[in-house]
Amino acid sequence: MNILAQNLIESILDDESLTDGLTDEEANVIINWCIKEIEKLLEIRTTESEIKQDMYRIKQKARLVCQIANDIHNGEGETKIRKHLERFITDRDNLNQLLALTEAGKPLAEQIQLLLNV
Repeated sequence: MNILAQNLIESILDDESLTDGLTDEEANVIINWCIKEIEKLLEIRTTESEIKQDMYRIKQKARLVCQIANDIHNGEGETKIRKHLERFITDRDNLNQLLALTEAGKPLAEQIQLLLNV
């Protein structure tokens, strides 16, 4: 692993806002997704500007999924979860499918993985 990859991964591991309030299992789903996204971006991005933009996008999505996971865990209603989902899902059919999944009683770690894969 090169220095750049190591620094990017450390920035993920050091950012508690990406996993705040989650169990270790749930947090690991987000961290592992972030690391895979970093590996992908380093294969296709070459400029520092592109890498910074993609890192911002990765962290924003991870924070948003963490918020949604905490809302699900805390029993928040569909309205609040929908509001969060609308920030990164534009297709209404996908949005409704994801809302149905968040109410299907799946383990939260699974729901997190589904949200990250959108």
